[in-house]
Amino acid sequence: MNKIFLFFLFVIIFPFAVQKYRESIIINYVLDDFYTGRIDGKLFIGKNLFLANSLILVPNIHNFSEGISIHKMNNSRYFLLSNTNSFGFYDCLLVVFFSRDLSIMNTSIFKTSYPYNLIKVFECYENNMKKFYLLGLIKDLFDFEICISRYDGDKIEESVKLGTNFIDYPIYFSEYESDKFKGYVLLSLCVKSTYVNFIDIRFNMDIKRFNTDSMLVCFIDQEMKISKYFVIRFPSNIIDYSIVKRSIDSVLLRVDFIDKIYGYHLTNNFIHIDFNDVRFAGYRHKELYVDNFFYFKHSSVDFSKIDVKIVFNKVEERLR
Repeated sequence: MNKIFLFFLFVIIFPFAVQKYRESIIINYVLDDFYTGRIDGKLFIGKNLFLANSLILVPNIHNFSEGISIHKMNNSRYFLLSNTNSFGFYDCLLVVFFSRDLSIMNTSIFKTSYPYNLIKVFECYENNMKKFYLLGLIKDLFDFEICISRYDGDKIEESVKLGTNFIDYPIYFSEYESDKFKGYVLLSLCVKSTYVNFIDIRFNMDIKRFNTDSMLVCFIDQEMKISKYFVIRFPSNIIDYSIVKRSIDSVLLRVDFIDKIYGYHLTNNFIHIDFNDVRFAGYRHKELYVDNFFYFKHSSVDFSKIDVKIVFNKVEERLR
């Protein structure tokens, strides 16, 4: 009798437990029919998440914080990138390869000498080979610096960190080509506030508490070397921005900021950026300053790869 009671108790509780997982899911990225993000502060990978045959995988340990993105190597092979919590005392990067049926193939950790946090990923092709550029932050002794890494699906080939005397937060990265330069262009907010950790920075960026009037523009060649950089300084603090890529040889940036004297918002200010020139496009505002007097530093970063064995538990959603 007790066994029958326990059986029915399991049947009743299990759907509620699955539903609880669904309600606590935060989805960061979707590709094809795969999902990633976090559940109760823990990484998850999901497939067919809102269908009857949905599947959720969660690691059996707690120090993997959230899935950032999923990428496709070919029709049968995918990989997930996830930030981690305190693996070997440092935040670092987890890479999980999985198949079309969501079977885990292998898992690796990439770590460097300082805590690292991935923000976004840019995909492109170089010499007919798919490459991935990882945009993240490294917490140095006294500062947070941008880290740009080239990943080929197996190892991080080259990596460089960029820093000013402010906290730099990457907001845009793309291929760039003109008659004088071929490589990549990066835009980053130069934030004046002092932050405690990665979560604090990302939260303030997400709710648009920028606290800055400056934006770093950096041109990086195909060898991951800095060819040119400058800083755009706006009349007052940035409230909002959006970026429109007009073509491969320029960027059109929309910026809203505050009037210093009257305090009202100046909206829809379009800024044209290319390797040779920065200017307001179609707007009469003249208070735009461009300089390179920032304390600017850059250096290479070495990541070590560690193969790890992580068990993923399955939480399957079933029809009631």
